[in-house]
Amino acid sequence: MDYGRCRILIDWPDWDYGIHNDKAQIERQGKAMNYPFSFEINKENNTAHFSSTSELPYYETSLTSCNCGDFEKRKLPCKHIYRLAVELGIIEIINRKPGGYNEDVLAEIYASDDMDNHPEQLKRIKSAQSAKTTPSSIDREKRTGIFPGSGKKPYETTLQSCTCRDFIVRGLPCKHIYRLKIELGLLDIKRLAKELPNNNPEFAFDEVTTELEKLTEKNQQTIQIFLYKVLYHKEPYLSIIINNETAELLTCPLLRTETQDMPEYALRIFGRNQLIDILDEHGISGFKRNSSQKNLILWCIENVPDIWTVFPKVTLLCFSDSFQKARRKTYSYLLRIYDWDSYCNQK
Repeated sequence: MDYGRCRILIDWPDWDYGIHNDKAQIERQGKAMNYPFSFEINKENNTAHFSSTSELPYYETSLTSCNCGDFEKRKLPCKHIYRLAVELGIIEIINRKPGGYNEDVLAEIYASDDMDNHPEQLKRIKSAQSAKTTPSSIDREKRTGIFPGSGKKPYETTLQSCTCRDFIVRGLPCKHIYRLKIELGLLDIKRLAKELPNNNPEFAFDEVTTELEKLTEKNQQTIQIFLYKVLYHKEPYLSIIINNETAELLTCPLLRTETQDMPEYALRIFGRNQLIDILDEHGISGFKRNSSQKNLILWCIENVPDIWTVFPKVTLLCFSDSFQKARRKTYSYLLRIYDWDSYCNQK
């Protein structure tokens, strides 16, 4: 039986199973498998020691309790308890995740009169046409299909449902459903072609400079720095706090807003001392004050439940799919304007 992301393998009477369906618990179930902690399991007494990001040397965890900040505050299973249950063979964490999807965007899609034309759905239609989404088999009479899965088990797809994670989480057509419709001749690709992502031509360099000139010098320099991080450090996102000065970046066609909530990237906008100051302002304690910025961010994600009620809301941006080929030339252009010495050294 599945509850949230928990698949119960052995009876776990310590908790009411319904608890695991709660959204906050599902988030912790995901972190149980993805969080970079280390641990030692004692199978004789069903306990564990987990690495700590607080002043404690480690977290002592059983199937019913943990001395981490999250459990002490909520008295509900934390990620350490869930991971212990996994290691003891009591539960399995299903490989799907409800987080990472913007609820406002999902509501917008559900309310749309033409769902397939929504940008998020158009991305899936584009993916549906990829060779990677070729079905293993199609039953044209039953209007069903079998697609290769991300694991050993294939995805079973109908026109209304699919066993892939994307459909299970969103309840909206995934790329497999769209590919099935294409194979059955039920999707009018020509009607949607003009709207498909990346069908718009690449920005030419002169078009890029025209868009840059619409921005303030400070925002042009922000894009210059972001280009450097993308080109030389593979940094995927630009973190900004929206104000009168940065708001124009939201409408710049060279950029697009990331709809997923990813504090592990967003909080990087704050330096180590800024993170500590904000935590102090809100009376939050328990973290190691000599921690690095990276470890402080991990501690905040783990121990601050409503993180955006503590920290100023951060928006993540990334470069538009139509701004690919001209990036390096644009970086040199901005470098020549704002950092002549570095431009000369680059040459």
